[in-house]
Amino acid sequence: MTRSWTVGGALRDELLGREVTDIDVAVEGDPEAAARELAREVRGPVFRLSEAFGAWRVVDRRGGRVYDFAPLQGDTIEEDLARRDFTINAMARPREGGDLIDPLGGRADVESRTLRVIGPEAYEADPLRALRLARFAAELGFSVDPDTERLTAKAAARVPEASGERVFAELRRLVLAPRAVDGLALADRLGLIRAVLPELADLHDVEQSHFHHRDVYGHTVEVLERLIELEGEATGELREVLDQPLADELTRGQALRFGALLHDIGKPATHDVREDGRVTFLGHDRLGEEMVRQVSRRLRASDRLSRFLQAVTRHHLVLGFLVRERPLDRRAV
Repeated sequence: MTRSWTVGGALRDELLGREVTDIDVAVEGDPEAAARELAREVRGPVFRLSEAFGAWRVVDRRGGRVYDFAPLQGDTIEEDLARRDFTINAMARPREGGDLIDPLGGRADVESRTLRVIGPEAYEADPLRALRLARFAAELGFSVDPDTERLTAKAAARVPEASGERVFAELRRLVLAPRAVDGLALADRLGLIRAVLPELADLHDVEQSHFHHRDVYGHTVEVLERLIELEGEATGELREVLDQPLADELTRGQALRFGALLHDIGKPATHDVREDGRVTFLGHDRLGEEMVRQVSRRLRASDRLSRFLQAVTRHHLVLGFLVRERPLDRRAV
């Protein structure tokens, strides 16, 4: 009988009392047979995920779960776990039943709500894992072990070695997470924002006019904070519009979070000070529109999402100008 183990995030989420919908299974030998056996049991589709790594996926539509079967990495399950990213994801349990296998102290870190990278080799094997740390912090609300912070800051510059699609997938989950603002603050402190969104990092220390009480970076974060507050208050027709699917697994409302982060990225290049001392950013909306297009291309975002974010950036000043023109005529509305 082929041995297999449930591994990774499913066990972590189970310990946290979170809903478990994605289950990773490590298989001793070829995972195809194990995947097809489960597919017959749940009467769901089965298909190959990766030629290179031999992974297979089974979708259990009735149970609302997705199972990914992959070959064991190493000769033993302990060797497999040692090659994973963080201790909270380095636990296993035999599929046929048995005790939790936890050679790296993952359960204790789950209980103390601590993110701890397995070692520098984890980031060397996959540079994207450094960005994943910030995403987990935003999703789970965990604190980061000091040594892990140091190793992550050291590894941050290598994150763009991962494909744009993978970087965007992690950014998407980070920006949509329950503690997105805290996760972005961590990513900024560790140099991850500088690595994957340098246009956003460049907003630090760009001072604004007397109409603003923060620099451009602080203003941008505050816009995101206010947007998140408004999301919770939206009802009726507005709620329906925000919940409409847009592109790249994002609704219109979710895409606006990226719009909030990117809307002022044209300001550093257009910063000027008039003779009377007033700070201006003339044309930052037009320049920002082009910069957003470049960011979208780098992250391999869809054309539909790119055009949406470009439009938000290009026209974000309009409502502010209309405030001065009240009452509005029908054409302006």
